[in-house]
Parts: sequence; C-alpha cells; structure tokens
Amino acid sequence: MLGAKSRISALEHDGEWLGALAFALDHYESTIKSQEDRKRDPDGKRDLSEHPEFSSIERSEDEEWIARLLLRYLSLAVENAPESDRPSKGLGINSTGKVVDLAQSHFQMLAGVCIEFCVVTRRLDLLFGQIFRCFHNVGYLSVFLDVLEPYVLNDKLAYIAPEAMAHFVDHCKANNGVATVERCLLHMDVTIMDFDS
Repeated sequence: MLGAKSRISALEHDGEWLGALAFALDHYESTIKSQEDRKRDPDGKRDLSEHPEFSSIERSEDEEWIARLLLRYLSLAVENAPESDRPSKGLGINSTGKVVDLAQSHFQMLAGVCIEFCVVTRRLDLLFGQIFRCFHNVGYLSVFLDVLEPYVLNDKLAYIAPEAMAHFVDHCKANNGVATVERCLLHMDVTIMDFDS
C-alpha cells in the first residue's frame, strides 16, 4: 500500500481528486477486497455480525485511510460548491440551450462519487452516517436520494439504514409515488431491514 498511498497522495496534492479516488478504488478491489473474498464462507452462510448496523467492524489501516480520502474530498467539494441562489453564478447553459443549476449538477456528481465509493468499499456505515448527514445539512438530501435509487434498482445496494430509509420513502412518495418504493423493496434484502424505526 505504501506505493499506492504515495501515488494517491500525489494525485490528491495536485488536486486530481477523482483520479486519486479511482486509484484508491482500484487498489481496494485488487488487494483488500480480494483478501476478503478468500475469507468468505464457502457454504454461503450470511454472517450478520458484519452488517453495518449490527457491529462495528475493525477495519484495516488502509481501509480507514481510503475512507478518510473520500471524506476529505466530500468536505472540499461541499466547501467549493457553486451557489444556486445567484442566477449569474449558479446557473449555466448546456449544449441544448437549457438552463442548468450548477449546484444541483455538482451535488449529483458528488453523490454519485460518494455512493459508488461506499458501495464498492462496503462502507455503508460511512454512506448512511457522515455522508448522508452532510447532504442533509447542506440541503441537497433530495439529490442524494435521487442518485441512490438506481443503485438499489440495479442491485448494487441491498440495504438502506433506517433513518435514510425513512427519508428515502418520504422522498419517493413525494416525487414518484409509492410504486418506486415498492420497486426498490423488491431489490433490497428485507431480512436485515428494520421496519420498526
């Protein structure tokens, strides 16, 4: 990891955040994830003790370092987000001549990066913890929830934490109707969901 860390740090230092995150994901998938795959139960039994809501898994130093990289990127991206309340600064015109809210577009991209990163690295605790709260605090939770939906429908994400699920259901009801919630539930692992929260 030392070589990978120095390369990732160099990319981060140069402001090449997406390159740094992509390299970190590649490193994760080629080393950490492959080690986890070797430890997997050959019988396919599920160990719920590793579920993000049921325990605090001890993560390696590399896994924590990679997560901190994402959080640094999130913080920087939020601090430098375009403002949407000023028409001259917050709006742009796309190639078809339509007006685009640059802040909305910025947070859609940011949500996609964060969700993809957390899904691949299996850091749902981070996704539905600090990242979820960050989008909520800056007022772009609806953007986060919109980007989350395809991950559920494409079976990349089979679980949503209780607080986030409550917001997700409310958001879907308000925008797309209950049918969206029902479609998503068909793709989720309901055996580990908390329906009482």
